[in-house]
Amino acid sequence: MPEDKKTEETPDSVEPDKELDTVKRVAFIVKIIAAIIVFLFIAVLVYMLYPRSPSGTISYNSDLEKLYAGRKSMNVGMCESIDNKDVKNTCIMNVAENRMDAGICAQISDKNVRQICMYRVVKKTKDKKLCEEMENPTIKEECLKL
Repeated sequence: MPEDKKTEETPDSVEPDKELDTVKRVAFIVKIIAAIIVFLFIAVLVYMLYPRSPSGTISYNSDLEKLYAGRKSMNVGMCESIDNKDVKNTCIMNVAENRMDAGICAQISDKNVRQICMYRVVKKTKDKKLCEEMENPTIKEECLKL
């Protein structure tokens, strides 16, 4: 019967394994650092390419501030300086609804939003004559039910 011989590990045979583990750890750390650098580079690139207003500043917050100011003051003039057309249309709609003035809705550039604006004014004023001016049959039908 052949005997199993155990090979004894000498201090020289252990050292290459430790060196290999150290090299693997260093390589792993280098990969993590490289990934972080790539992530930061992409984040800076995205920030630099983010849509900005002509003045060079991001206008989203100032547009929302103007929307709030227009709603609070019920002054449609506050809405005119808003860059984002959707926020601008919403501002005009809020002013029209709060002032109960469907004529203000005519300043809205989007046809569907304009009709929703008129619907909201009718809902407050109960003036169903405005419903007849609506082109969208669904909105017109709902308007006449008010």
